[in-house]
Amino acid sequence: MFISRGTAVITGAASNVGIACAERLAHQGYDLTLIARDRQHLLVIAARITDQSGRSVEVLAANLALADELTRVEAILRRDASITLLVNHIDGEPAGLDSRTLMALGVIAPARLADALAAGFSARGTGSVINAASVAALVPCPFSRLH
Repeated sequence: MFISRGTAVITGAASNVGIACAERLAHQGYDLTLIARDRQHLLVIAARITDQSGRSVEVLAANLALADELTRVEAILRRDASITLLVNHIDGEPAGLDSRTLMALGVIAPARLADALAAGFSARGTGSVINAASVAALVPCPFSRLH
């Protein structure tokens, strides 16, 4: 018998950190919704986690740096009352991305996704958000406007 802790949504789920997070949460009793750009990679990850844990794993391919895709994901999350945890994680090292894309992935998307779930979390009296960031955010970077 499986006891569910609800659904955990993980962004950047195709990265090593995202995969490790997903595996651990599945073994702790969470069903999962995995979000990243590469649908095929997500499907492979989802199948492996389901086989190992028996948990339900959904995939949602989206580039959260794109406004229309972020809006689509927000709408999906708002409708899902099973979500009890959001893990905002940037997928890998975004080297070579312009400032707008970095801001979209590192600030705007996490804030909007948390906001999309906040009303439901409040109404149900439960829900958590984990914002994972790189330690690079704490290190001064020459010629970088963002760190």
